[in-house]
Amino acid sequence: MTRVLEHELLGRYTPLGKPLPGLNDKRLNTFFGAQGKPDGLRVHLPKALYFIYGIRNQRDAAHLGDGIDPNTQDANLVVSTLDWMMAELVRVFHTVTPDEAHAIISDLVTREVPVVEEIGGQPVCSKDLGVSDRVLVFLYRAGRDRGLELKELKRQMRHSDQSNLNKTVKRLDEKGLVLLHPSTNKAHITGMGMRDVERRKLLEPV
Repeated sequence: MTRVLEHELLGRYTPLGKPLPGLNDKRLNTFFGAQGKPDGLRVHLPKALYFIYGIRNQRDAAHLGDGIDPNTQDANLVVSTLDWMMAELVRVFHTVTPDEAHAIISDLVTREVPVVEEIGGQPVCSKDLGVSDRVLVFLYRAGRDRGLELKELKRQMRHSDQSNLNKTVKRLDEKGLVLLHPSTNKAHITGMGMRDVERRKLLEPV
């Protein structure tokens, strides 16, 4: 996307294989100052790209200490923004209306369904996972420090047998993937559990 903006706004672009210049305020002003170009290209797309770079470069580091995993919400936001950016390119270069551009992009883009989506306050797991893996996914989603009470975990998972769920959580605790906190009776995913979820790609969209 940066090379497209360079080509269209500056009349030159960074060759493939060479690192792109940093996208900072000075660089943005260079794009903003392009004469005779549509605002969508000159202003809105560079700002959107700057926003995406910020999410990519700063969010994980900023959240390491607060126990909140921002990856799912950030991914949804970034994908939506990129869809809009692609639609804007289609609209500008093919001289179609925004609705027509959106329809073209909708035909091109494969919609990915998140592993866990929430409908009317009720989480729903879209993958056919075993009970242990679903426990890990829901606890990963909750965040390490927040965790979930076992009754709330049962409600979110819509699991029918509380005693069976308790046994599953205890087995995961014994493996070091989950901590069943002795003071609060909350289940928390551990760092090892988070790595296991990521290694096996349990959170990959459907």
